[in-house]
Amino acid sequence: MTTRAGRTDEDRRRPVGYFDLLRDLAEPGCAVCHGEDRTAWRYLDGLLWEGVTDPGVREATRASHGFCRHHALMAVAVAQRESGQLGMSILFEDLLRHVESDLGASGTRAGRRRARIEPGLQPHAACRACVSARATGRSYLALLAVIDRYPRVASALLDGRPHVCLPHLRSGLGQVASEAERAALRGLYLRDSETLRAELLEFIRKRDYRFAHEGTTREEATAWTRAVRMLVGDPMREYRDKPMRAVSVFVGGACGTLARWWVGLALAPSSPAGFPTATFVVNITGALGLGFASVLLTERLPPTRYLRSLVGIGFFGAYTTFSTMAVEGVRLLDLGRTRTALTYWILTLVLGQMAGVYGMWLGRMKFTVKERA
Repeated sequence: MTTRAGRTDEDRRRPVGYFDLLRDLAEPGCAVCHGEDRTAWRYLDGLLWEGVTDPGVREATRASHGFCRHHALMAVAVAQRESGQLGMSILFEDLLRHVESDLGASGTRAGRRRARIEPGLQPHAACRACVSARATGRSYLALLAVIDRYPRVASALLDGRPHVCLPHLRSGLGQVASEAERAALRGLYLRDSETLRAELLEFIRKRDYRFAHEGTTREEATAWTRAVRMLVGDPMREYRDKPMRAVSVFVGGACGTLARWWVGLALAPSSPAGFPTATFVVNITGALGLGFASVLLTERLPPTRYLRSLVGIGFFGAYTTFSTMAVEGVRLLDLGRTRTALTYWILTLVLGQMAGVYGMWLGRMKFTVKERA
């Protein structure tokens, strides 16, 4: 049944992870692997930008000695893709110092019986990225075990491609409670496995010179790679969270545009031939503010997820305007105010550059308070 808004009853009673699962089922490979990797990617991205200076997060990360191998490599990919090198440096300097401290403490107990593994080398908690990813995996497997309740999910499974790898099948069989749900997961895996094995057999058969003239389909040519992934899981993928970054640029741009409009109203010239004070002030103060903010956001303050996009690209990108400066200068030339136009252009370029340098200097200044005697 479809409602007036075009949404089915299935959509209205959707469980957690429903739409994410539909999106991942449309991608080739194990949908559970995709969902877990996306969740881990988002966790690591948020950690490097917002949580790296949080004491509770740092303590939990110390307890697990960082991340497992898979998610440590993912963290490197996140840092490279999302400019999180500063967050990685802060986090792993702390982790290295923590492990060194543990090893030094264990070395002072040399007189005792030596343990098989030094205590400082053993993590005390699970990888936090793994914990987040497994929660997504459990919700996906719970949905796949009852696909008869969700026709859209069931129809997405009929494209003939593998959708669950063997490691996640094992997890699902140990997770679900009823035999009917376990049978549903086994049936899903076996159906995909039989289809894939048939494509492998066709590929092998067509390697025979007697059948080579039949040609190999794309599915048959890639069946061997999909067989490997079906047995061991899909490799790591990279993800980008573009919508929220676009929202931060939009909000900052709206604020910057309004600020420039207000300055224009307050400092509008009395005649078209007058000096464009409003645009001049906007560009000089914008260069000063951007220089200060860029140093503050990259060198002084902890990493933040969206503040650079909000302030640097959004606000100051909309607040300052090179194009208006160029057009106003040309209009002054058309009115015969050549000296005013050249003065306007030269002052804007020179003072704007000086304002940017001074703003960066202000951002790097160390403020000290002198104590009274």
